[in-house]
Amino acid sequence: MWTSRWYSIDIHSLGSVIGVADPWHRHALILNDASAWVWNYTDTHSLPHTYLFMLPQDEAPNHYRDMLFPLGTLVSPSANSEEPGLVVVMPMSGRIAYWEAVGSAAAEGLFAKRRGVEGKVHLTPGETVTAICSIEPAGFILSLSSGHLAHLALRDAAGRPGIQITPLRDSSFMGNIFGVLRSGNHRRDVVAVRAGVVGRMGEREIIVATARGGFSKWYVQRSGNYETKPEVDLRETIIRAVEKAAPAAAHRNREQFCVLDVAIATTSVNDGTDPGEQDVDLFVLVGYVGPGEDNSLYALLEVKLTQSGRCDVKTTHPISCYTTPIEASRHSRPRVYIPKPRNTAFIVFTRAVVILSNLQPNGGGGRRTITEDDMDVDRQLLQEEEEEEKKVIFEDVVDFRGDADIDIIGSGGEDILFETFQSDGSFSHNGGDIAHKKIVNPGVVLIAQGAGVLRVEAFDAEERRQRGRVIPREEMVKSKIEQAVFFGHIGQVCCWFSNTLLCCY
Repeated sequence: MWTSRWYSIDIHSLGSVIGVADPWHRHALILNDASAWVWNYTDTHSLPHTYLFMLPQDEAPNHYRDMLFPLGTLVSPSANSEEPGLVVVMPMSGRIAYWEAVGSAAAEGLFAKRRGVEGKVHLTPGETVTAICSIEPAGFILSLSSGHLAHLALRDAAGRPGIQITPLRDSSFMGNIFGVLRSGNHRRDVVAVRAGVVGRMGEREIIVATARGGFSKWYVQRSGNYETKPEVDLRETIIRAVEKAAPAAAHRNREQFCVLDVAIATTSVNDGTDPGEQDVDLFVLVGYVGPGEDNSLYALLEVKLTQSGRCDVKTTHPISCYTTPIEASRHSRPRVYIPKPRNTAFIVFTRAVVILSNLQPNGGGGRRTITEDDMDVDRQLLQEEEEEEKKVIFEDVVDFRGDADIDIIGSGGEDILFETFQSDGSFSHNGGDIAHKKIVNPGVVLIAQGAGVLRVEAFDAEERRQRGRVIPREEMVKSKIEQAVFFGHIGQVCCWFSNTLLCCY
């Protein structure tokens, strides 16, 4: 039975949970096998006001409940509400529940057994739902353990709340052949479904990546209609690029190579052109991971998928500051976030966050044209600094100590945010120069069991025209050493500083 009510939450007391941080709505969601909690993570109260949703208890035998958690995500507010909605999917039975607004659902649940809107996705024997991805305004995508996808719409053609499921099949000739082959013993392991450019009439581009290095592009409409491009196998291309950048990878077992996550670096708003006519820039996290290994090798690649189906690996950056193997028992996969302005990557592991800055998606990064606006700057020196800066990708890690018992159970990326005002201090719109004040740095929000809600952000992330002086690399190294010396001797500090010093240079 689905019910909802108000509640106060203490993450430390919930046992095994998973979570989602939604920076668009400034709310967070955590789930265990019995309940879902939603709250505004910007609330500074130690026990913020929280909405509790009770989930059905007839999902599966007890021995399965430690393996498959319910899946959920927040939904954009409806026209008459400022609160996000909530959709929850039970992975084994395929049952789905949708609440239009978390606050009103909890209020109604105080007086009645409020269920929201219910539905179900059909699953074959042994098949489960493994992930849910928001592609709003085009709905949601469900990933199934068989490697298939399904489109989830939360409203009917008249705009009324309702659950509608549309299976997504590869309609191409080669896709049908491969689909027949996959129906045997081979299972396509989908590791990432990411939303890309928003097209016309509620259409959304999505990129699907598999563990073995297969990438495909889909165009999905809110009605459930869709179009797909043939899958491109980039496994060998990526392996060769990693082995060239990190010679140690050549001695690794290729069977341990896998794609871990994907982030789209292109803009999420279309400029009016057909999404099918645009190239897609991706950041792909890969690794050599396997049982019995003392350390793993990770790398972040920038990959361009062209409209013709060709793939170009533009850059490859092996990660040297973090080699801890992924724990197979953990429920959360590594995640990559590239928040605007797209020159800093945050890679979230179970107990660490790796930061790579000075990335250059779309050939940008620190590069720009010197203009007359740089009146008070030595232009030759600025050019030399930019050329030197482009050669270096700064790498750092926030590593939680193992004995601190901190697990990152959910995360979400936050874009840089500026406040616009008149340079003379007025608020009129009668002309004059427009000034920008940065109020939020690009970063990542972490839901950490054992620590609460944390935020890791990057400074100096704007283009040089906005940020002015660049912090010299020697100053950054000096700052890191000072932090490690000062905080490293405090017993209650939850971070581990040995890896931080190793990646200073």
